[in-house]
Amino acid sequence: MGHRHRRLGVVGGMAVDHDGLSGLGTLRTDMRRRMRARWPGLRPVPAQRP
Repeated sequence: MGHRHRRLGVVGGMAVDHDGLSGLGTLRTDMRRRMRARWPGLRPVPAQRP
């Protein structure tokens, strides 16, 4: 699930600079909030593989 969380961050970053993607940024924010509420212990993917 962590990779999805990271991907949402990338999508949100792209949406900031483009007026046509503002709805996508809102979607990303809502999805991230709901994921954290449903899985409060969700941690980010490690930067390096073990």
